[in-house]
Amino acid sequence: MTQTFSKSRQIKAHLRHILADGDWVGEFNRLISEIPPQRAISPLFSALYSTSRILRWHAVTCFGIAASELAREKTEQVRVVLRRCTWSLNDESGGIGWGAPEAMAEILSCVPSMAEEYASILISFVLEREEACNFLEHSPLREGAYWGIARLAQARPDLISSWREHLLQAIDCETSPFILGTAALIVTHPGFDTSRTRQTLEKIASHRESIILYWNRAFWNVALSDLARNGAPSETAHLADSNVA
Repeated sequence: MTQTFSKSRQIKAHLRHILADGDWVGEFNRLISEIPPQRAISPLFSALYSTSRILRWHAVTCFGIAASELAREKTEQVRVVLRRCTWSLNDESGGIGWGAPEAMAEILSCVPSMAEEYASILISFVLEREEACNFLEHSPLREGAYWGIARLAQARPDLISSWREHLLQAIDCETSPFILGTAALIVTHPGFDTSRTRQTLEKIASHRESIILYWNRAFWNVALSDLARNGAPSETAHLADSNVA
């Protein structure tokens, strides 16, 4: 049954219910068939700040779904969302752009016409170089950027491989288990098979930590060594949503 949403707070409340639902993808698709997709964007940004891991990551995926619909109407509307993502990571925004790199990457993965235009910006978030003024000094934000680069590498490996040496150099400076785990997802893609890449993977494989990883719209409790060997979580590492904090 079609519902009427006259106010933004109604959409926000309904969206939070959707993101926690077992059929959250289907429910979100139904929502944006009933309202203009752009009306879901601000509620999705709010969901990125949720204390629930499930709501946050489901919102990331929904950014890609909504952006795909927006692109059917006018790609400029997608650029507006991407600019909002990058602005939220700017010190001048006055806030902390939690989830913005992940949302940005999901949009680029789902809207190919935007990927070539914005891929370099996403990658610049992890490059501590003079010409890369977008470097995210706060490690938790950088974790999101590495996940985003891994997601883009999954969808468009051709856009990542040209940055191979810069990314390997950046990864060598990282110590966060989450960053190292997502870095394994990046460098096991085609175009990264070099002796230096193998050294990086050996370094990651030597770590004993495990991470909770959101990948392919599911959660996984996976060891860094497994990611370094396999480049993706195995089915045995799958977590039911009920086991995700």
